[in-house]
This record gives sequence, structure tokens and C-alpha cells, in this order.
Amino acid sequence: MSVSELRCFDAVARSLNFSRAARLLGRTQPNVTMQVARLEKRYGLELFHRRRGGAVTLTDIGARLQIVTRQLLMLEEDATSLLESAGRLTTGHLRVGSIAPRSATRYLSAFRARYPEIEVSLAFGNSASVLEDVLACRIDVGILGGHGDHVECEAQVLSEPEIVLLTNTVHPAAARGTLSREQFAQETLLLREPGSETRDLVLARMDEMDYRPRAVIEIGSREGVSAAAAVGLGIAAVSAEEMEPSPSARILRFADFAVSGVIHAVCLKRRLDTQLIRAFFAVVKLADSTPQ
Repeated sequence: MSVSELRCFDAVARSLNFSRAARLLGRTQPNVTMQVARLEKRYGLELFHRRRGGAVTLTDIGARLQIVTRQLLMLEEDATSLLESAGRLTTGHLRVGSIAPRSATRYLSAFRARYPEIEVSLAFGNSASVLEDVLACRIDVGILGGHGDHVECEAQVLSEPEIVLLTNTVHPAAARGTLSREQFAQETLLLREPGSETRDLVLARMDEMDYRPRAVIEIGSREGVSAAAAVGLGIAAVSAEEMEPSPSARILRFADFAVSGVIHAVCLKRRLDTQLIRAFFAVVKLADSTPQ
């Protein structure tokens, strides 16, 4: 059976007249008659008792079928309404992944102000895991460091934050704010886990400039390296954009070079025309062009 046959049956069942059903559907009366007759012939039964003048009454099986077709066609109407509402961005769910709260909340706040009826969820991870979630369609948009050149992704640059060294207020270098190569050689460097863009950028630049710490401790989160630096376990490489203000923290920089990252918003290229994703990128562009 086809949906068209069921739709014709339902229209006749509601109007109890083939001509009125045809007008209801915007079809010709012969077409409606043919669709219903085809349905009856396929299953070898009568759905209507025909009367003179085009009037009909439902058979027992016809009455039972009408209950089903009403439910089916109402669900079809609900599906159409849902899709049309989503197209107008009056319903839906935008899933965002980010490397840090501060990297995402500004844009999500602007998006929610523009589209208050859209549900939003936010998850966190390092750059590699956020990108993996984008590629696997577990999230719609990722906000992450680097990875803007992935062949499957469309990327929009959000910022180019400086990467600094975080320490506590009693560190000997806290007052001067810099570490020379010789001074850095006496330090313990606290690094994020593999997959962190901050980690990769700092290590690459240190290798290029021949900066070697006395020791390296790997800690599996941004919050972890920051907390370890605060208690004097070492100095932590962090993005200045992602640092939480703290009276016990001080920023150090390498004496001979600077390190910067790039924060991107990324999505799959094949999903860029999805209404929600396109709307989010438009809000990001507007937010970045608005003075803060």
C-alpha cells in the first residue's frame, strides 16, 4: 500500500463522498476512486458501501482502518510541523563541544539570545577529542585549538590567544615575569595530556628555541595543571584566554620567544548547510564584529 492510497481513503472516510474527498485533496474524483479501488483490490475487501449519488458508508473494516489512518496522517502532520519549525529555528538541539568554558560561553550566550527556543548542550575535552566528536557527529560544532585545516571540516577563526606559563605568587620569577633559557632549565614544566593543542604548541616552540626544563609532569586536564602550579608543583603551560582569574596566580613568559595558539569553531563541511549550524556560525561572526 502507499501513503497516497491511505490519504485518499482517509479523505473519503471523513467526507463520506468521493467528490468531496477529491476537492479536499485537490485531486480529480477519478483519481481518488482509483486509489481507493486499488487498495480494496490489493487486499480483497470492501472499505466502503457505495450508494447512489457518490455517497458512501464505511464497512466495519473501513471504520477500523480509519482509526489507523487518522493516527498515521496526524503523525505525518506532526513531522511536517517539526521540520518546518526547525527550519525557522523555533525548535531543535545544538550540541557544542569546547576545550574550555570561556572559549564557548560568549558565543553560546549570543546564540541563546538570538534563538531562545533552541536547546543547547555543551561538553568539554581537549582539542583532539573535540575534533573526534565533530567527525563522529556526536556534536554539531567544536570550539578547539588548531585543527582548522582538517580536510572534512569547515573552520572559522575565533581568536589567537597567547600561551603563557602559570605559577604561584611566591615563585622566584613571579616579580620579573620572564624565564631565560638558563632559568627554565631549573624548572619543572606541567603539561596537559597528549591531544592538547597548548601542549603541542609549547613543546614545538621550546624544541625550536632549545628550551629544556629540568623535569616534566603530565597532568590530565587544564584545571589539574593550574591547580598544581598554584601549590608550587611546577609551572604550567596554559592559554591566557582559558585562565580563570586567581589572586594566587602569576603569569610568566619565555624570555626569548612568544607562543600563540589559534581557536577555531569547526563543523563538518557536509553539515555546514544545516540550519542550526549555519545559524551558529552567523552568530559567531556577528559576535566577533561587535565591540565588547
